[in-house]
Amino acid sequence: MTSFEAKRLYKDAWKQINETESHDYIILLILAGNLFAYYQQQAIFNIKHNISNSHREATNSLWNTENGRPIFPSVMSLDNFQRISRIIRFDDRETRSHRHDWIARLPMMCNPGAFVTVDERLIPFRER
Repeated sequence: MTSFEAKRLYKDAWKQINETESHDYIILLILAGNLFAYYQQQAIFNIKHNISNSHREATNSLWNTENGRPIFPSVMSLDNFQRISRIIRFDDRETRSHRHDWIARLPMMCNPGAFVTVDERLIPFRER
């Protein structure tokens, strides 16, 4: 949704997102993703922790006052986070079809062959 559509949707209640709010929003997204990655790594190595995993956790529960995560409400209100989540877009509808065409052509442009390394990964191994 663009800023124009947000103004149409929210009418007089619409408030332009400032630089601080956009930084805070991105920080919260990164934090939620890092929490998931950290706890996933802990699970791989069978390390027990007492903090629950935030992956696929409902947004409302991150802001819950009883058992939520205190960092989230201290940075931004839940209403503001949901408002930004609803309006933020990183693409343009006008050029979307061109990107779909480009994505469809990608397999023709690059054929890595049978021997390719995509990434490294450490896997626990306990035998000799």
